[in-house]
Amino acid sequence: MYFAPMKWFTVLTLIMLAILLTLGTWQYHRLQWKTALLADIDAAAEAAPFTSLSDVNRAIKDGDPVDFRRVGTPAIYFSDSGAATEFHVFTTRDKQTAWRIYRLALAEGGHRVFIAAETVDDAEKDSPRKVEDNGKGQIITGYIRLRQDPSFGSPKSTPSLNRYFSFNPVPDEYDWASAYAVPTQRIISDYYMDAVPAKSAADLPPKKPDIRNNHFDYMLTWYSFAVILIIIYIIMHMRAGQLRFGGRS
Repeated sequence: MYFAPMKWFTVLTLIMLAILLTLGTWQYHRLQWKTALLADIDAAAEAAPFTSLSDVNRAIKDGDPVDFRRVGTPAIYFSDSGAATEFHVFTTRDKQTAWRIYRLALAEGGHRVFIAAETVDDAEKDSPRKVEDNGKGQIITGYIRLRQDPSFGSPKSTPSLNRYFSFNPVPDEYDWASAYAVPTQRIISDYYMDAVPAKSAADLPPKKPDIRNNHFDYMLTWYSFAVILIIIYIIMHMRAGQLRFGGRS
């Protein structure tokens, strides 16, 4: 075989090849992560409902899947409404700006947990609302949702205006716990309850989000581009007479 590589074309090809292989490998790791995530969500959604936040905490400590798992626990909303006991996270409703209200509640075991209680239109965001205490021992039902940190490029939250773009109950700029901290009680910030009224948690249907997993196709695409690049590199050298197989050099 005779091979005399074109210097700059070879350098450019190697750079492009490294980029394509890196992208393909990244998609491979994303495929592994997404597949495991969907398996955890499926297992949590089909599992028996939690009956207390202590069970939730124990499951998280043991590394068991909890996101989207049903839960029913005695809890009482704090009756005073306002920035001290609730915060608003951006969402949309009917393609219009809306805000999901997260209210602080006292649950069994001395924990204070945020509960996604309702969604209001933008015009109603700052309207005073009176929140009645639930009856003692009343079960609040819903789904456990793990805390999600803001994604890259998400708008910056404005705590002073009670405007948030992800579930983050104790931001550094505005400490929710400062005025309400009790030594024997703590605010659970690793997860919240997505409240859905029902007679019991067992009556709630399993909730599974529609999450796409196209990373296998993306991985094949990038790796295919890498193979095509190598074929083009070989053809270009053969046409230029700088790559021959057999015969005299």
